[in-house]
Amino acid sequence: MLAQLVKQFHQLEEKIVLAISADNEEVIYRLDQDLEKTRKKIASLRPEDPEQRRQQVEFLLGILLTGNEQLGETVAFGDVHRLIGEYLSSRDVRHPVSRERLLSERVDEVSNNPSELAALLSGECSTDLFASNLRISIIGLDNIYHRTSCGNAAFYGCKPNDIAERHVGDLIGAKRFEGRARSYLEQCYQGKSLQYYHLLDHQGEAEKTTIMSCEMIPHCPTGSDVRGAVVIMRDVTLECTKPDQIELAGLN
Repeated sequence: MLAQLVKQFHQLEEKIVLAISADNEEVIYRLDQDLEKTRKKIASLRPEDPEQRRQQVEFLLGILLTGNEQLGETVAFGDVHRLIGEYLSSRDVRHPVSRERLLSERVDEVSNNPSELAALLSGECSTDLFASNLRISIIGLDNIYHRTSCGNAAFYGCKPNDIAERHVGDLIGAKRFEGRARSYLEQCYQGKSLQYYHLLDHQGEAEKTTIMSCEMIPHCPTGSDVRGAVVIMRDVTLECTKPDQIELAGLN
């Protein structure tokens, strides 16, 4: 999740540069707000291990140095950076990084490049990816599932083969498909990568909130034209602050 948020932060920075070039103050203001929201998400993230905490701290220190390069040259700042590193190292109990987490990070690394993502999903990691608990699916231009992971199938209480060759609307429900999913898929088929959020409906559990991130990337196997969409679902509830949850409350 950290890698995804950092990528999102840098993408917003690039958009701000373009908005400044176009002298569009309204867009600059909106993007600045989105940038600060993303920074807060990164700051409030609960890392899985000390190494991810170190990456989180270094990223936030990097933001602190932006526009104040002289601070990074001071002895005091160097001492703070060193002490933080020593503290994190002292707490590192060296838990082995899970194979699944490595796969998730690899997906995050290439998710902004459809060709590289397609190569990953069809390469030597393919079997491990689709056998994992990650929720990944490949959907064709006809809105039919071509392939889905064990994690996604388990979410629906079935096996991957039970989902293959099924229409998206049959699986997620016609209301949800026609309400938003279809429109997003059609945009993805046109070559646009996008991300949106929705709330899971917990029947009889009004106090329970689960926020899902849905990322759609054009599926371009072997450098071809778009053949469908790669859909990646993630539970981001723990990464969302209380204001985020309130803002997302109308998305279910």
